Amino acid sequence: MVIVGGIVWYWVIRPQARPGAGAGADVVSHRLPLRAEPNPAAPHGFDFSIDADALPLQLSRGLPRPLVFVGALPVAAASIPGSDELAADLLDCFSCSPVFLDPGLHRHFYDGFCERYMLHYLLPPLTPSCGGDGLLSFDSELYRSYLTANTEFADRVLDLLRLPDECGSCGIGSTAASAYHPIVVIDDPLETHEKLAFYAMADVCVATAVRDGLNTTPYVYTVCRQEGQIIASASGAPRESAIVLSEFAGCSPSLSGAVRVNPWNVDEVAEGMSSALTLKGHDKQMRQEKHYKFVITRDIPCWGRSLDQDLQRATMGHASMNILSGSQWTPLLCRTTELAADGRVLMPKELIDVLNELCSDPKNTVFLVSGQGKEELARWFAPCERLGICAEHGYFTRDSPWESPNLMVDFDWKNIVEYIMKHYSEVTGGSYIEAKETSLAWHYEDADPDFGSCQSRELQDHLLNLLAQEPVSVIRGHEIVEVIPQEVGKGTAVRGLLAAMGARGSMPDFVLCVGDDEDMFEAITAPSSMYALPLSVETFTCTIGNEAWRSTTWKSPPMF
Repeated sequence: MVIVGGIVWYWVIRPQARPGAGAGADVVSHRLPLRAEPNPAAPHGFDFSIDADALPLQLSRGLPRPLVFVGALPVAAASIPGSDELAADLLDCFSCSPVFLDPGLHRHFYDGFCERYMLHYLLPPLTPSCGGDGLLSFDSELYRSYLTANTEFADRVLDLLRLPDECGSCGIGSTAASAYHPIVVIDDPLETHEKLAFYAMADVCVATAVRDGLNTTPYVYTVCRQEGQIIASASGAPRESAIVLSEFAGCSPSLSGAVRVNPWNVDEVAEGMSSALTLKGHDKQMRQEKHYKFVITRDIPCWGRSLDQDLQRATMGHASMNILSGSQWTPLLCRTTELAADGRVLMPKELIDVLNELCSDPKNTVFLVSGQGKEELARWFAPCERLGICAEHGYFTRDSPWESPNLMVDFDWKNIVEYIMKHYSEVTGGSYIEAKETSLAWHYEDADPDFGSCQSRELQDHLLNLLAQEPVSVIRGHEIVEVIPQEVGKGTAVRGLLAAMGARGSMPDFVLCVGDDEDMFEAITAPSSMYALPLSVETFTCTIGNEAWRSTTWKSPPMF
């Protein structure tokens, strides 16, 4: 027995409802932790809800689960006639088992007996008269009301103690203990008709692919829910469905009524499933109607016609993109990087020949500025002996031997950056870390395009906040996030090259800069204190990428 705030409390530890479920407890109090609002349209004339401020609910936080509350109905609903239907509803919905007391009996029991005799919650010696010693007189009618009410409470508790033998879960449901299967895994192959039967009977379809093409399962589910036989559905009643769908699935954009989730976020998936299960009937009907209309109007012939129309529009007015018949197909030559059998990178012969031809003219100074490491660049461009190379964003320069600037660079930040990048690599399939002498890079070209791009933005924000006080720059490029020292950059490398040429008295009269780095373009177009380009110099910048930046020319990347 526990006495809290003027109310006598009891709790009873129940035996296990099912193996591994825990013993649970029954909390017995005067009133149930419920609110009751009159509503003539409600099944029992009242709308019931949990009273979050009720003391029994506060007490229950320290008790074993599952819990069932035992007590009288709220004052507002005290006059409701007792019924098994109401008791079952309150047990299923709120884990509350009501004790139905006649209003007159309740008044004698609580306002009479408890208020009069249970002073400080201890029964005083009862005497048939109240003498000068101050003892209370004995009222047999009030005592009988106490016995009757106490018997009602005891019977309700005994019913709950017997409940585990008959129910799989006290206060949660009425599934037989032997048939309690919260999760059923079907690992064996299913015939098509068996799958369709499951689709037709399922209230919710969950598809959480992390990388997917066109997943047709939600489409099949929608058709089965509309056209299949559903035993529990009345004839002619509107069909209902709910779909929880990965935002990476190919069918996600077309099913606008689906609950979209990020499959990498377990909490978000759980919330999506809960949301789908608790949708109102009208909402599920509207979603089913919308999805079914989309599916039946966009069958395979419709998709074929749509593809043909897209191709026709794309080739309209472009002589080089005419649709060819089968006999007219010819191989398409794409200039790209080649891989040797052992995984070594081989530069296209055409590129090597062009670079060697440019370098063969003694009036030309040709430099390659790259974020790659010096060993890789030296190996890839070994045939171009006269080609100058700036590796790792210009930190290392190869004019003849490799040189590095006399910079006091602190690399202590690399340990924490590597730790953060490892975390993102673990949760982003297809990504990896490249460690260089002066920088760390996180690549995601082999990851899911949408998820990888999302993760790269998150990683960039994470690193920017974490390294705000460090002398580094966080760069987000094409399928890469890289952290480099602030003193290092492609623009800085170009400025250094121009300054070195000026110091030798061989300032150029023509500069061509090709790439995807805005800082490089600014280095040859904006004034600098390190050098002064002649007024007669001609400068041309050309961007190769998805944005034009400040370049005078823009070339889109090749589409393979």
